[in-house]
Amino acid sequence: MQKFTKLIIVFILIISSLNISKADYFENLLNLETWLQEIKYSFVELKNPNLKDYKSNKMFLQLNAVNQKIQKAILKQYKSGRFGYYQTIWLVEHYNNFIYYSNKYFSSLKNKEIYWNSKEVKQNIYNNFSQMKNFYYQFANLAKQKNMN
Repeated sequence: MQKFTKLIIVFILIISSLNISKADYFENLLNLETWLQEIKYSFVELKNPNLKDYKSNKMFLQLNAVNQKIQKAILKQYKSGRFGYYQTIWLVEHYNNFIYYSNKYFSSLKNKEIYWNSKEVKQNIYNNFSQMKNFYYQFANLAKQKNMN
């Protein structure tokens, strides 16, 4: 009787583990789609500072045109398997930092138009541009690497 009870318990455990693995498989598929939707909306938005200076405004418009293409390309490369899960997270993080400092840079340029050339504004422009460049190079180097996962 004890052997029969143990056999039933083992049988139930095996069946339940098979059901869990199938459920996990489908759950992972659903999480993949959910994650792609979440990451689609987790990109930092590039904000228009309404610059009066022609060169600065042109630079902003060029970055804005490329911004959407880069975001779509990251997701497309992830879906195709070129980028792994963690590599994609790092890419989005570095790209978001690049856009964050781009926003600060263009905001500093707007402050330059309003407050002229104070030392503080000049320093902010320089610091934000340096950070923007730094995160762009980190993003670009990470994007050049093959699937790291």
